[in-house]
Order: sequence, then structure tokens, then C-alpha cells
Amino acid sequence: MQPLSGWMTEIENAALVSKALCIAVFSIEDRSLLFGNNAFRLLMDGTAAETLINPPFEKLLEFPDKSDAAEPVYEGMLTIGSESRINTTIHARVFRREGQMLVTGEVDLNRIVKQNQRLAELNRETNNLQRQLTKEKILLEQTLGDLTKANEQLAVLHEEKNKFMNMAAHDLRNPIAAAISYADILINDPDSFPRSTQQQFLKNIEERLQFSLRLMTELLDISKIEAGDVALKKETGDYVALLQKSVEFNQMVAKYKNIEIKLECPDGPWYFHFDRNKTEQVLNNLISNAIKYSHENSTVIVRAIRDGEYARTSVIDHGLGIREDEIPYIFQPFHKSSTRPTAGETSTGLGLAISRKIIEEHGGKLTVKSREKEGSCFSFTLPLKKNTNL
Repeated sequence: MQPLSGWMTEIENAALVSKALCIAVFSIEDRSLLFGNNAFRLLMDGTAAETLINPPFEKLLEFPDKSDAAEPVYEGMLTIGSESRINTTIHARVFRREGQMLVTGEVDLNRIVKQNQRLAELNRETNNLQRQLTKEKILLEQTLGDLTKANEQLAVLHEEKNKFMNMAAHDLRNPIAAAISYADILINDPDSFPRSTQQQFLKNIEERLQFSLRLMTELLDISKIEAGDVALKKETGDYVALLQKSVEFNQMVAKYKNIEIKLECPDGPWYFHFDRNKTEQVLNNLISNAIKYSHENSTVIVRAIRDGEYARTSVIDHGLGIREDEIPYIFQPFHKSSTRPTAGETSTGLGLAISRKIIEEHGGKLTVKSREKEGSCFSFTLPLKKNTNL
């Protein structure tokens, strides 16, 4: 017996009325699948021995023959080809004839299409969320990296602060201890020394206390600067007059080493906006350093010129100079060059650090060029007003 004998009319009619038609013919006797069209095979969820709607075979046998209505026999997930499993309802029509059973299944394609569209939307949303999560993860990793780096920097700063305080304590302790020793001698045994020696003791005490006072003042300055508390009091002033004042002040110190300070600057007033006191502090620091590291009977040059929109001031000496490997560190607090002052003068190691901060707060730069045993040139710039003329 041909499997499809006598079924063509029903098959054709079913094909005409179905929205999505799957066809399967089973042997009632041995329950084997005799025929399944392509749609049926695509819709099958499981092995070839299972039916379209996947209920027990006995349940299909209980269905009466119906040609005018479809019986809902399955509600659940369905696989359609390569598509994802879709929640849907399958209806079946069952026909029996000559020991065979024809099962046709209808699936609501509109519902499946809508569900596919919704699944596509969900996939897009999932992909978008995944991308967002990836970005958030990267951002979190960057933040954690930044926090780690910040913690490392804090540890370094903490170590530098401890080193800073230890160096400050050391530099304060020595001169104060020496001053106390001289004072103790003068108090307890003054008659053992001639008056000239006593005067020298008093001079030593004064020098050490002056150094301690200067160090304390500079420590306060550097602390304020590092905390961002540099309150510049800018006003329009004559820069030439400030240069002349600073040169005259330092000339009093230079005369003890027979050093001449030459001022090279524009004639007459030169007005622009700056903090007079702090700029004078920078000038005095650079000029006094030039004197410390210059030989007797030499010359220190203080030169001021206009350099574009800036006033450039250079302090030039022909003294001992700075070793090349030390130049990158000379603006760090408490850094002291291996080059020693020519007359044993003292240094706190803070002046250059303070000077650079003051100049940077003005919007300028402090730089150095130096060659060992040939001398140094420290230069700083201060921004000019646009209408300033030489």
C-alpha cells in the first residue's frame, strides 16, 4: 500500500487553509513516521520518531477526526529551523484512514514574527547592556588604577615629608646647639677668654641664630607654597627700581669678597604687574647664591631684558658652577649641591625651591644653565602687560 494513497485531497485542502502547514503521516499499528514534509521536519523538536506537537502518541489516537476545527494540543517552546525556541501554541487536525493517521499542524506565524522581533529587540538591548557593562568595567579598572597610583604617590609624598622634616630638624639642631654651647661658655666662664674672643663667640651665636631664623622663615614659606597658599599681592611697579635696590642690598655682602655686582637693565622706569616683595625675595636669593659660589675679585652680572611678552632677568656668575648630574635636582627642597661656597657660607637648601614656586605663581619660569668650574646663569621670566614698552 502506498503511504499517501487516498490522502491527496485532504492534503491539498489542508495546505489551502493553513497559515503554516506541517504534515506528518503515521502508521497507527506500529506508530512509525511514514511521511513528514520539510516544514514538519524543521518544526520537530527532537528525534524523527517524535511528532510535530510532541504529545504522547496515544493522545493523538484519542483525537476524533476533525476537518472543520483544530484542537490545541501543545503550548510551550518550539524550535523553528535555526531560530531560537519560541513560546507558542500548536493546533492539530487528525484524520484516520486505512490504518494510517494524518496529522497537520498550524502555527500562528504572526505571533512567531512578533516574538522574533521582540527577541531581536531583547538581543539588541542585551548587547547594549553588555557594551555598557564593558565600558563600566574598563572605567572601574581605570579608576582602580588611578586610586592605586594615587595611593603610591601619597606613600611617596609621605616618605618625602618625613625626609623633609628630618632634614629640617637636623639643619635647625646643629646651629642652635652650637649657639647654646657658645652662650654656655660666656655665661659660666667668661673671664677665661679675652674680650676679642668673647666678641667672636657672640658673633658666632648671632650667625647661627640668624641662620636658624632664616631656615624657619623659609620652612614656613615652602609649607605655604606646597599647600597652594601663595597669596601674591600684585601691583604695578617700577622693576628697574626693584633691581637697583636688590643689587645695592647684596653689594654690602659682596664687598667682603671683593665681588662687584654689575646691573644691566633698561634706563629709567620699567612698569609692569608683579608682587614686589616676593620678586625681591627671588632676586636676593639668586644674587646671594651667586656671591656664595663666586671667587674673590670676580664679577656677578644682573641683566634684565624684554623677551617677547616677558621680562627676563638673569643672574650670571663665573664661580664654581654645578655638576651636570646635579642640575635636575637643585630646585628640590633641601637639595644641597656638592659644590661648597667659596668662603664657607651657609645654605638652607630651600631658597631655589621657594624662588621657582614664586616665579611659577607669577606665570613665569625659573631655569639654570651651568658648567662646573666655569659658573652659572639663573634666569627667570615675568609676564609683562601688553602695553609695556622698554
